[in-house]
Amino acid sequence: MTLTQLPLDNNTELLLQELQDTFEISFETWNKNYAEVFTQNNSAVISFNPNKVTTACVAHELLHIWLKQYQYLSGNHLWMSLSGTPFLSEVFDKRLCDHIGNCMDHNKMYPKFREMGYSPESFIQNGGKSQCSVIDIRLIFLKVNGKYSPAGVNSFVGHLISILADHCDNNYDKQLTMLQKRDQELFNAVTDFWSEWEAFDIENIDIINNSDFDLMERFISNMEEWCETKGIIE
Repeated sequence: MTLTQLPLDNNTELLLQELQDTFEISFETWNKNYAEVFTQNNSAVISFNPNKVTTACVAHELLHIWLKQYQYLSGNHLWMSLSGTPFLSEVFDKRLCDHIGNCMDHNKMYPKFREMGYSPESFIQNGGKSQCSVIDIRLIFLKVNGKYSPAGVNSFVGHLISILADHCDNNYDKQLTMLQKRDQELFNAVTDFWSEWEAFDIENIDIINNSDFDLMERFISNMEEWCETKGIIE
């Protein structure tokens, strides 16, 4: 499938043309059941399955590129900042940090996606469906043999972020209650971070009054404090 064969409506075509003023954007096919964009400097490659690609799918990936203009810190900052930290470097592995960064992007690009005329259900794969089940929460084991498990905390944070980042009006009351009962302090650290991110203005980043660095560092500090209070890091 060539670029001219992609299912682009007027809004997506206009977005692509706008982005091409700054980015060199190319498209390549693959046989995975989802689309993905890789950006480096001013180059971007969108990989897609020609049997599954839709206009909304292309728009979604273009919006990830569109966000690059704001140059805010994302999940990769967490990964690099915690890479040498005992326990937390195992919790915030590359996969979790990529997930957090992706959810952060989604929160900021979703309003524009809707302005372009697309439905909530078409924003992500399986959009509209629950992003975290009660069974998922039951399978989280924060402790193994009485000690906090990096894998368990990783799962707790990842599933909670999935719930908080859901753009659709799904009911997660039971899942959230279960997570709170598991560990209220850990729950607070994650939800406080996400509340700050939702309120954060990416268009007016300022080192003093509106700092993304401070926002991310507060989350890191809260996680380190959580470890200390639990006796994980002495």
